[in-house]
Amino acid sequence: MVIEQAYVWEDPDGEPSVSGFGDLAIVPRIVLCEHERFLLSANLEIELPTGSNDLGAGQEWHLAPFITTWADLGHWWTL
Repeated sequence: MVIEQAYVWEDPDGEPSVSGFGDLAIVPRIVLCEHERFLLSANLEIELPTGSNDLGAGQEWHLAPFITTWADLGHWWTL
């Protein structure tokens, strides 16, 4: 499980700067295949509308499914 909470600071040219917390993201992960030199997992990023409205955040829920892989190529190289 991954939990992400961003802090954003924007300073556009000629406009006042704004800062605050972005949306909270929770990413549960399920390992589909695990071997000594390979890993495959399914993830679902769930972004909750908890951020500051001044930043344009905090308005919508977002769901983003994705796959993560890892492979040991040997000699300290990974992919």
